[in-house]
Amino acid sequence: MPLTGADLPMCGPPLATPWWPGHDAGVEVELLVIPDCPGADEALELLRTALNDIGLPGTPFTVRIIDTDAAARARRFAGSPAFVVDGTDLFEIGTTVGSIACRVYPTPEGPRNVPALRDLRKALKERAARAARL
Repeated sequence: MPLTGADLPMCGPPLATPWWPGHDAGVEVELLVIPDCPGADEALELLRTALNDIGLPGTPFTVRIIDTDAAARARRFAGSPAFVVDGTDLFEIGTTVGSIACRVYPTPEGPRNVPALRDLRKALKERAARAARL
């Protein structure tokens, strides 16, 4: 079922829902969130904006709900929301065992539930450039 920021399911089994049809930029982009994540809606908008801003407006992404400890461990989930490209957390903080938790990002405005737009743009550009070289 296609999702919008307004109707993102906040409970239930993990979902894999393509977010945007079209160009895939040669990378798999995912947004991992936990149920009731206070940053989920903002993260959806931020990711779409960042992809648009770096010239990848048709790039799809998948929203995945991480709602069990086993799923968090399997994905080495560092907290919600997580921005993942080709299986790598764009803001990886080192080794993590994975747990269901909210995530805090350092931003110029102080700690927030989502990274600064400029930081997300930069991380996406770096991963897309890396994928293009392969």
